[in-house]
Amino acid sequence: MKKIDDKIWQNQQVSENFLEGIRAAIPLANTHLDFIRRLINEFSPNPKNILDLGCGDGVLGNYIQSLFPDCHIVYQDFSETMMKNAKKKTNGKGTYILSDYSNTNWLKDLDENNNFDLIITGFSIHHQEDERKKTLYKELYNLLNTKGLFLNLEHVASKTERGEKLFWNYFKESIIEYHKPTMTKEEVEEKYFNAKDSQANILSDVFLQMKWLEDIGFREVDCYFKTFELALFGGIK
Repeated sequence: MKKIDDKIWQNQQVSENFLEGIRAAIPLANTHLDFIRRLINEFSPNPKNILDLGCGDGVLGNYIQSLFPDCHIVYQDFSETMMKNAKKKTNGKGTYILSDYSNTNWLKDLDENNNFDLIITGFSIHHQEDERKKTLYKELYNLLNTKGLFLNLEHVASKTERGEKLFWNYFKESIIEYHKPTMTKEEVEEKYFNAKDSQANILSDVFLQMKWLEDIGFREVDCYFKTFELALFGGIK
């Protein structure tokens, strides 16, 4: 079993490095948002109550708020740095919960009457062991309203070492290009690819995770988008 430091994202420097240097430079970021928009319009049109799980700086929830101005979004994360940035990005328009979903106690911090039309999460759940992923998916299923939509924009495992190598080359090229005006390739690699956050990755096959969702009871489970180790998948209750 891979041993990780599950508190790594509570480190301010790690969180800031991710937000400032990587999050905005993730390949095809705008395409991911466009797919999310299309899926919401198809499966959960005009959602009213939304959970942005492991919200980071709130980029997904803030985007959804721009699409549906009257919706209410609950932003959840266990990093104080991430939550501070989420509040800033979203202008304090929402509910903000500082909690750790690595165990079931995080549910106590939610309003007991909270049920969601949409639960979305981005590049977060892959830090959990597989058994916790499965129990968390069940918890999220129970938090959804009937016909509610769950979307997971995630870092998933490659089938082969060659696939993993292709992904990391692609990912690095995107980050380097993003920083090109101000940083050299060597500076980018030193700052962002020797970082401790990679130690916290526990990647799982996307199709295995889809099977877990189906076993829980999610319907119309699908992988809506996949490029190397970047995937958008989910289903409806």
